[in-house]
Amino acid sequence: MIIDLILDRKDGIEYNAHNFYNDCVMYGEVGHGITYAMDYGSEEDVKAALKQYLVDNDYNLEIGKYIDSVEWLTNGDALVHGVLQLEKMKNNEITDEYIQKKVDEIFGDIDTESIIKNALEEHIHLLMKGGYGL
Repeated sequence: MIIDLILDRKDGIEYNAHNFYNDCVMYGEVGHGITYAMDYGSEEDVKAALKQYLVDNDYNLEIGKYIDSVEWLTNGDALVHGVLQLEKMKNNEITDEYIQKKVDEIFGDIDTESIIKNALEEHIHLLMKGGYGL
């Protein structure tokens, strides 16, 4: 059950956003709101979907505090997630300049050239493997 995935993460089991997404897909309609938010929404949308899942299934709403305390779209690599989200926003028309602008908005004045290069390489690698599973 999805609640078990949330509680496992809360208990310290390593979290992987891609695996979490795939696990939610396996639960069918129960996980649809969560996976939809992961595909098309923001971090706040995913948190809202997870908390709605708690409400819909009569789980302890105190778990919502934990849901709000962590990031669900990343594995701790916010930049890679940001690049993937930008790719979705641009309908696969990703550009270095657009990424640079968004990275600067999010992270401020940092040297991002190698970070962008690595993120784009990861993007290409994932596409060659058949996509993101999203």
